[in-house]
Amino acid sequence: TGGVGNQAREGGLIIPWEAALVGGVHLTAMGKIDFRRNDGDNGYDSVWSTSVALQRAVTQAIGLYAETKFGKSTSGAPWDGIVGGGVTLALSKNTSWDYALYRGLTPGSSDWQHVLRLNWGF
Repeated sequence: TGGVGNQAREGGLIIPWEAALVGGVHLTAMGKIDFRRNDGDNGYDSVWSTSVALQRAVTQAIGLYAETKFGKSTSGAPWDGIVGGGVTLALSKNTSWDYALYRGLTPGSSDWQHVLRLNWGF
């Protein structure tokens, strides 16, 4: 009744991968496919995406990373691609702040994106 959601079942599959490199650098990658209800409400579109990141701790509490993401929907929307970097601040073992600045690479992405996240694990 609040106009939130589309009353459809949606889902996806994520395949993550991580490797430790020399010098304390970590390489992470992820492939993902989502199945979403289409705008015409008469079927589903698949959204394929991938991301790759390099991360390194600077101190025990501060880390830096660089990341790129690409995605494509079967809906006919243009490719979406971004590249950027960020800094993390660990408050505890399971809680951290994360600020990133991304630059769009394709016509289907925003020119610039600022992201501020609070990451909380349990």
